[in-house]
Amino acid sequence: MCFYVLRSKHFKKYLISFKATFIDKLRAIKIAKIGMPVAMQYSFEISAFSGAAVLIGTIGAVEQAAHQIAISLAAMTYMIASGVASAATIKTGNNFGKKNFDDLRKSAIASYHVILLFMCCTAVIFVLANNIMPFIYTEDAAVIPIAAQLLIIAGFFQLFDGTQVVGLGVLRGIGDVNIPTFITFLAYWVVGIPIGYILGFKFDLGVNGIWYGLTLGLLTASILLFLRFQNKTRALKVDL
Repeated sequence: MCFYVLRSKHFKKYLISFKATFIDKLRAIKIAKIGMPVAMQYSFEISAFSGAAVLIGTIGAVEQAAHQIAISLAAMTYMIASGVASAATIKTGNNFGKKNFDDLRKSAIASYHVILLFMCCTAVIFVLANNIMPFIYTEDAAVIPIAAQLLIIAGFFQLFDGTQVVGLGVLRGIGDVNIPTFITFLAYWVVGIPIGYILGFKFDLGVNGIWYGLTLGLLTASILLFLRFQNKTRALKVDL
């Protein structure tokens, strides 16, 4: 990537006075102020899902295997959502820089619509083919019924997963990263994991209960980030 950037014609005009030893402290600090909270957002999300995997592992090997199947399939659709979120960040940043706030909102809402449509389609597939898709990974008769149950939950799970990552992407585009970082912590570590633990172990719902907790965490993040998006982008239009 470094070689491409340094040699590409698209970046030449930005690299006229480039030296590896030259560091612009002010711009580096600005980048860090955006980059560090974004890194924390990823950390909260990844650690929450890793924590859920550890909790499920204490239930049993079969449940852990079923969890891995369902989360792997959900991760495939999440990659599409992540790509749309990255595009939303770029488009939002371009419009924000141009102070074209009307197009900013329209492109952001379009990103929400694209990912909702895609996730609804894959949710239908997950629900209707929940007994078939686990066979992609295993033929274990003990694992498949549990994985099939989790795929039904995943159908709803991924709707919220897709919208929350798009919300984060749009907000990054306007440089709003601190409050979204707090929202991700709240959603995953105050709502998702604790509720998953309570449902899974205290109410004896097992792996399903932990997935319900994760789904509620993603729902919380999705709603709060959308409200944040609405508040911030409407305020931009008012300021204009």
